[in-house]
Amino acid sequence: MSLKDLLYKHGVVTALITVYLGFSAILIPIATDDIRLADVFSVDESGAAAEIRHYHSTGRLDQASFKYGSLFYYIPLTVLHVYGLVGDVTDRVILIVLRSFGALSGAGCLLLTYLLGRRLYDQAAGCITVAIVAVSAVFLRWSIESHPDLPQMLFVVLFLRSLLGVIDRPSYRSVAWSGILAAFAFNTKYAGLFLLPVLTVVILLMDSEDPLVLRVDRLRDPGRWKRFVVAIGAALLAAAVTNPYAVLKYDVFVQSLQGERAIMSFGHTYRAEGGWYRWGLQLWDVVGWGHLLIAVAAAVQSTYRRHRPSPIVVALILWIVGYYAYLSLFSQLIRPRHVLPIIPAIAILVGGCYRQLWDASVGRRAVVLRAAIAVVFASSIGWSAPGFSDLVVSRLSRQDGQAEIVAGRWLSERYPPATSVLYDAYGYVPGTFQQVARSFGLTYNAIEHFRPRLLLVRDAIATDYADTSLARDSRVGESAFLDSHYFYRYLREQRLAYREVRDFGTVAVYEADESIQPRDVPWKELVKMFGFGKVLGVRAARRTMTNVHISAGNMAEADRQRRLSERAPSHVFDRFTLARDHLRRGEDREAARLVAEVVDLIASAPDSFRAVVTLHVARAYFETSHFEQAAEFATRAVNTFDGLGTAHFERGVFYLATGETARSDSILRQSVRRFGRSPQAKSLLEQLVEVDIRPKEARRALETHFGEVQGGR
Repeated sequence: MSLKDLLYKHGVVTALITVYLGFSAILIPIATDDIRLADVFSVDESGAAAEIRHYHSTGRLDQASFKYGSLFYYIPLTVLHVYGLVGDVTDRVILIVLRSFGALSGAGCLLLTYLLGRRLYDQAAGCITVAIVAVSAVFLRWSIESHPDLPQMLFVVLFLRSLLGVIDRPSYRSVAWSGILAAFAFNTKYAGLFLLPVLTVVILLMDSEDPLVLRVDRLRDPGRWKRFVVAIGAALLAAAVTNPYAVLKYDVFVQSLQGERAIMSFGHTYRAEGGWYRWGLQLWDVVGWGHLLIAVAAAVQSTYRRHRPSPIVVALILWIVGYYAYLSLFSQLIRPRHVLPIIPAIAILVGGCYRQLWDASVGRRAVVLRAAIAVVFASSIGWSAPGFSDLVVSRLSRQDGQAEIVAGRWLSERYPPATSVLYDAYGYVPGTFQQVARSFGLTYNAIEHFRPRLLLVRDAIATDYADTSLARDSRVGESAFLDSHYFYRYLREQRLAYREVRDFGTVAVYEADESIQPRDVPWKELVKMFGFGKVLGVRAARRTMTNVHISAGNMAEADRQRRLSERAPSHVFDRFTLARDHLRRGEDREAARLVAEVVDLIASAPDSFRAVVTLHVARAYFETSHFEQAAEFATRAVNTFDGLGTAHFERGVFYLATGETARSDSILRQSVRRFGRSPQAKSLLEQLVEVDIRPKEARRALETHFGEVQGGR
């Protein structure tokens, strides 16, 4: 087809897609200096970009977060690998590739919705369909920001188009292709899972001759069941192939899904309320009142005239109703982008409704009716104008004086890159700073863990924790909410060890006084530990806040902090946990240094406590095959507190692992005579047999001291 033919036959849609791509090309490069700058506007975008940067630089795809489906990461990553052959993959390149992935997916959505609308109705309906989608503010917003919504939307439209083949020419190939597309949608963003029920109904219950009657007797057809098995099998295989680590790390994958599900069912910050009515208002706002009014009018007319919809129209309705039911029943977090998966289907049906009402407007009132339809269409398109203009203005002004960006650039001018910074989400700390950590609500626990030199505090985050009446409805929990509330409050009142050095209006920078000394733990290690919930210095942080509450006259909160400090893990436990982690990574020298700290910290503790802690150190060495050190620390534990029976037994086992069989035998014999047979020691000996560490000696010890005969291998 020549360019002239393309413009003549498809001029409207060609113009719309061209304008859309031009709009995207202008706005995509804005605020792509570095990934942290993108963090000011979208935590999701910066998080995805940081993940992809990590995958590209390390090649470690097995460390995926599973926050979104794999294809959202793998497709841009493939592009970056190819680009890396000819150029440097910088933060700017990563962000532009990610955003372009969304924009190109959006262009594909526009083209496919047009083609599907044209196939179901005619060219005019197709043009109306693409116009409805193209001017949607929520569609445009996620076209220029990295997020899996539009890539998923593309696979959803491809799936809906594939249903034409399943309905018209049911075959193993057609149902397999639909199953694969459903899997691709799922592996982009997990809401794609809900395409499978639609495919199931179409295969098992629907008939092209009578689509409105979903007859159960059709289940007796073995051919339908065979096609169903092929479709589900193809979907499962495609899902596994395109996201293999979800299979290999199934437990982690499920935990990630449950975490996202918890946010959707509770709310992002506070407990939210969904329901069919609120989601209906959201849909009304996204689609526009005029388009929905036209759809209702056409539905009433079709019912009155007993028009029978085509099978694909029924499938589109099933998809809309099923997904809307899911949102209404299970999702309390209401966001415009969450309805994007059904927008193309709605637009296609609405385009058909416009065409139907237009064709039905005949007779003397035809001119008036068609003029009214045109006015409704134009008004509905104009409904999106404010959202569109706000989007453009906000993007073009992103780097012009926004307080977060001004504050971040001031930091880079004032402080060296080695400065440690803890900052509120949607703040900006330039990429030259490496010792940084982000928080969605600062607490003194985080301060004591990281001990940063600088804090970057945003009014918006502090305001989220300003009203204590919302504490019980907070997703983080009442206690964590109150911790953040009082931290921000006392920080402003200058009751903490940080003083404000610069106020940028909605952002303020605070610097630590001499009492905040940096930890000797590598910053990356601190970030990793904090992410896994291993927070250092919790007890000290609680005690500090207890004193601050007392000085502020808040005795109730002081009492709460005191009780929490009593239940908090001690600094000894913190250092021991860190030492064990270093041992497990093979960092023996650092582990030894931390073990020495643990020994110093417990020097004045009761003998029984020192013996227990020392035995834990011995076990950590034993678990990492440092048998001589394990035996040494077990001996220390025995010498510290002779009444600790487990230390005697484990000392004997540890010496056996070192090869000192005679010494081990003597220790175990005396231990059994004094304390009786120890199930724990028996279990340790059995483990030595299983992992082939001195198996003959371990079997002999089991038989001699525990009456157990272990068979050889």
